[in-house]
Amino acid sequence: MNRAAAVASLIRFARLMFNVLIAAVIIGIGESIDALHRLDDVFAPHARVLRVALPSLIALGFAMFMGGIIAMLLYGGKGEGTMHLRELRAAWRDGTWRRSPRMKRFHVIAGGVALMIVAGAVAGFVFGPAGVRMLILVWTAVAAATALYRRGRAAA
Repeated sequence: MNRAAAVASLIRFARLMFNVLIAAVIIGIGESIDALHRLDDVFAPHARVLRVALPSLIALGFAMFMGGIIAMLLYGGKGEGTMHLRELRAAWRDGTWRRSPRMKRFHVIAGGVALMIVAGAVAGFVFGPAGVRMLILVWTAVAAATALYRRGRAAA
């Protein structure tokens, strides 16, 4: 390994450790917020239904994701393995995803992934400790702010 690769590897490791430290600080702050602990009382009456519904949604998302991948492997043509997000958005907006089997498969895959992520985050928020709730809230806020910022820059 040359020196530049070693430095790049060390920088990646330092970034990872910094992110772990930030997550630990956010979890610590969340554990000290009483309102996040009181959410257990809010979710308690619905816990029985949520313990069935959320894992079912995660399983459905996984089935959609894997089903789309398997369909793509079985029925897809050559060069079907990649697609840019811009292509997916454009196909959704102009309706070509309804006519193209390739687009349908990619939308099923993307929908399955989105369903798994959202249901998993909700499950973590509902059943996790207060620190995990805080981490999910911060992660969601940062993701939304980043998306809005990028959308604003793309429009300009």
